[in-house]
Amino acid sequence: MPEFGYFWINAGKQPSNPKIGTSVSVGGYLHTKDEIDYKFANAKLTMGNSGFDRLTFTTQKIKGTLYRFEGSFLGEPRFVASTHNYTKLHGRLIKEQSDRPLSEATVYFNVRAEE
Repeated sequence: MPEFGYFWINAGKQPSNPKIGTSVSVGGYLHTKDEIDYKFANAKLTMGNSGFDRLTFTTQKIKGTLYRFEGSFLGEPRFVASTHNYTKLHGRLIKEQSDRPLSEATVYFNVRAEE
């Protein structure tokens, strides 16, 4: 999916002592190489055995186009030969046009936390 640039997550306030399976709504956006920001319409981090381990989001539509993502955080960074980088998050990104899948790809991300 060559038009994809990156995405940004604003996790906000995390619940104290969340239980496995608990989901937390997050804000953010997906940024394309065309300099378009698709704000998240619905995005969640889901708690696993050792912290948040799943991320899902759907963006708002812009001119009939939206993106969906469902992925998992890895416990330890993993080397991905196809990207020649280490990754902490991987999943499936789908681009939809007029409510139909247009393209999809397995994507790998590095994770950077900022305060």
